[in-house]
Amino acid sequence: MGRDSIINFKLNKGNKMKNKLSVVTLLVLGVIGVGLTLSFTGCSTSGAGTRRPVCCELGRVAILPFENLSSEPNAGLIIMRNMDCAFRKYTSLDILDMTTMRSMLEVYDGEYLSPVKLGERLGVDTVITGAVTEYRYVYGAGEQPVVGLNIQIISVATGETIWAEQASSTGNMSWIREQSLAEVAEEITISLAKNFQRIYNPGE
Repeated sequence: MGRDSIINFKLNKGNKMKNKLSVVTLLVLGVIGVGLTLSFTGCSTSGAGTRRPVCCELGRVAILPFENLSSEPNAGLIIMRNMDCAFRKYTSLDILDMTTMRSMLEVYDGEYLSPVKLGERLGVDTVITGAVTEYRYVYGAGEQPVVGLNIQIISVATGETIWAEQASSTGNMSWIREQSLAEVAEEITISLAKNFQRIYNPGE
């Protein structure tokens, strides 16, 4: 597990998303230390998500680091960065700036906090988190990039999982051009953001 693997959680199964989030811990050190040394500038296939009301009901949103269950040390932070870009561009969510989040968390350096507790400290209404299950090249006739992840959107007030989805994608390979791992990761996060927006604001 990579050094940015700082969230441990268990997804609710099926569509019963009204259960409280299971045991979750998040080390703030990972957010304000090594975590944000990656650049956050610039900017598949997926399972069925849980349908809920419009985005405006989610209030202020913070995107937290994703647990890294892959063999790539920085996969959790790469996906967090991509999620930030995708959800800003393709949804109407009011997302907390990552620089602001880092500054606000400095006082809690080294503490273990659940996503809900962290959301309370950040003063947001909703948090987005999840886990990267696969982030690698599969070697065969060539190098085929594979990315898999799951995502949870959680209410800070209730601890309820508002929306959850799993997604995976394998890059295209052709004699003309092969997709990179970074391109597949970007595509899968954009796909999730667009899917979320269609569910919450189908008219937009």
